[in-house]
Amino acid sequence: VEDDHDWAKEFEEAEPFSKYQFREDNPMKDLSNPLEEGKKKLEEGDLPSAVLLFEAAVQKEPENAEAWHLLGTSQAENEQDTFAIAALKQALKIDPTNANVLLALAVCFTNESYQAQACYTLQDWIAANPKYSHLARDRQPVSAQTKSSTSFMSFDLHNSTIQMYLGAARLNPNDGLDADVQIGLGVLFNLSGDYDKAVDCFRSALEARPT
Repeated sequence: VEDDHDWAKEFEEAEPFSKYQFREDNPMKDLSNPLEEGKKKLEEGDLPSAVLLFEAAVQKEPENAEAWHLLGTSQAENEQDTFAIAALKQALKIDPTNANVLLALAVCFTNESYQAQACYTLQDWIAANPKYSHLARDRQPVSAQTKSSTSFMSFDLHNSTIQMYLGAARLNPNDGLDADVQIGLGVLFNLSGDYDKAVDCFRSALEARPT
């Protein structure tokens, strides 16, 4: 039985960003409520302290999806995308359909030039959103191993993903723009080098959600 699982163990060890690397000498590790303290530091704009506090929080509560999510987004804001990806992937293991985590993860993958992973994650965002999930109904199932095996983004993968997001955008003519859909489109246009279109989408997202 052990032999049957060797391949899975090897794959997990080879998967990019599969484990989060903690700071060893974290001065915040003994605080009683590092999660709440981290949120305060985040509001103050003290990203380095927030990161350390959220690291302490997930070490105290490894199954706390919110703490992993906040650790990931804080690392992303701190321009540490590789750490952010590892943390966000942990959040997804606990809560696989968290749309906010999926969108943040797609952006981090894009920043690190993992183009295929960005597309797959954006498709997962569509599938996880009840309002748009029907747009992903006909997509071909893709194994976790395939998603992690290459960063190459084929034309078909990019095109099928962008069609999902264009379809989602068309569903909101009367309700106003969905900022998250516009962010997804912006990421996709960025991936294909259509930077003017990407800027327009990000502008639209900011108009819909100024914060």
